[in-house]
Amino acid sequence: MLRKAQHAAGLSQTTRTLGEVLIGLDRHQEALPYLQEAATLFARLEDRQAEARVWNNIGTVFEQQGDYPDAMAALEKGRTLSQQITDSALELDIVESMARLTRRHIPESSLALQHYRDALALAEATDGTAKEGELRNTMAIIEWERGNFQESLQHYERALEIFQAFDETSNVGHILNSMGVTLHKLGRVDDAIERLEAAVRHNQEEGARQLEGFALAALGDVCYDTGRVQEAIAYFSRSLDIRREIDDRRGAGWMLHYLARAYATSGALDRKRDCATEAWRIADACDDKELIDALRGLPN
Repeated sequence: MLRKAQHAAGLSQTTRTLGEVLIGLDRHQEALPYLQEAATLFARLEDRQAEARVWNNIGTVFEQQGDYPDAMAALEKGRTLSQQITDSALELDIVESMARLTRRHIPESSLALQHYRDALALAEATDGTAKEGELRNTMAIIEWERGNFQESLQHYERALEIFQAFDETSNVGHILNSMGVTLHKLGRVDDAIERLEAAVRHNQEEGARQLEGFALAALGDVCYDTGRVQEAIAYFSRSLDIRREIDDRRGAGWMLHYLARAYATSGALDRKRDCATEAWRIADACDDKELIDALRGLPN
C-alpha cells in the first residue's frame, strides 16, 4: 500500500508538471490529459489544495479552447475544494479566473460583476497587496461600459487610494485619467479638469508619455464640450506632439481629427482642412474604419 501511495504521489507531481509545462508552451490540447490524470491522483491522495490548483489549470486549458461551460465547471470544482480547506488566497485566484472568463464569453456583464464582487470580498479579507485596486479598476471599467458612471467613479476612487498606499505609480496615472473622464461623463467639469491636470503632472513625472497624451486629450474633450475651443486646441495639439513622439500613428490620427473639428468650430477652415487631410492619410494607412467614419462626419 505504501509503495502504491508513493507511486501515486510521484506520478501526480509528474503529470501536473508536464501539464503546466505544456501550457507554458501553448500546447493546451496536449496538456489536458496530463492535468486530468493529475487531478484524479490528487483526489485519491486527498490533497485538496493540489487538486484545486490543477482544476484551475484545467479551466485555463478549456478557456484557451473556447470551451466556456467546461472551463467554468473545472473552476467551480477548484473553488469548492479551496473552500473546503479554507484557502482564501487560492479561492481568490480561482474566482478571479471565473470573473475574467465570464466577462469574455457572456454578454450580460452583471454575471461577471458578481464574480468580481466575490473576488473583491476575498481580496478585502485576505490580500495584502494591490489586488483589491486591480479588481476595483476592472469593476469600474465594467460599470462605465454599463453607463453606471457614479458606481464606476466610486471604484476608481477606492482603487486610487489603494494604488497610492502601495506606491503603484503607473496604476495611479491610469486611474487619474479614468477618474477625469468619468467625472466629465457625470457633468462635474471642474472636478474633471482638476483630476486630469493632476494626471498630466503625475504622468509627466513618471515619464508615462502615452498616459500623459491620454490625459491631455481628455482635457481637450472637456474644454471643447464646454465651449472653450482655443483651450481645447492647445490640449489636443500637445497630445498630438506626444503621439508623434512615441510613434502612435492611430493616436495621432485621432488627435488630428479632434483638432480639425475644433478648428472648424473656431472658423479656422484652412487649419481644419490641413488636419483633416493628414488624418485621412493616417486612417487609410492604418485601415482605421472608426476614424474614417469620424472624419466623414466632420463639417465641410
